[in-house]
Amino acid sequence: MKPTPRQFFPSNQEPQEQNQSQFELSVQMESNEQMDAQSQRDRQEFFNTMAQNPAIHNIPPAPSPFQAFHIGSSKAEDSIRIPDAPKFDGNPTKFEEFMNSMEIMFYIKPEIFSIDRNRVAYIGTHLLGSASKWFGSLITSASPHIYSYDSFIVEFKRNFSDPNIGIRVRGLIRKCRQGSKSVSEYSSEFKALARDSGLNQLSLVDEFLRGLNSNIARLLVVSDLTEA
Repeated sequence: MKPTPRQFFPSNQEPQEQNQSQFELSVQMESNEQMDAQSQRDRQEFFNTMAQNPAIHNIPPAPSPFQAFHIGSSKAEDSIRIPDAPKFDGNPTKFEEFMNSMEIMFYIKPEIFSIDRNRVAYIGTHLLGSASKWFGSLITSASPHIYSYDSFIVEFKRNFSDPNIGIRVRGLIRKCRQGSKSVSEYSSEFKALARDSGLNQLSLVDEFLRGLNSNIARLLVVSDLTEA
């Protein structure tokens, strides 16, 4: 009778390996469940924090790098709608009115118009007719006036401002009187005329004193003599 061949490994080895695999799987599943539970607790804690702090909902998104160049990006303009400035067709009688509207726009948006080139370009885009053709010739010839706002304004005035405005304003200054107005009201009216008069400081002081009521003018003279 032949002997039964003996197995190299014990017959019960496979069940042990299966038990070991099942144990490792059980540990892994338990670990995953713990991680899921922790993740759920973290999410719940986050939502609770959000509910207790309503201000967190109002955090604005990070600004786009392109918003800095948007002409209407300031908070003030969200509540105030600013109309576009009128355009200028080269009529000298409208020159001062047009320039006033430009200065107002420069004042409202200093973050944009602090650069000379932006100011010149903005004025150029608000020109029509002969004024637009003149501006186009500056661009075509690469005139140095387009790179300096002060230089551009001197040339702009020379070509399109009313040559008689100084004469008219000086006539209005000579007729300007305090009368029933307060000193503050008279001063404001006089300053508005003085800007375009072309008169020097000494002449403006003489004209201002001439327009004051006599009793006010005498008080100023006495005050000056006392201080002297």
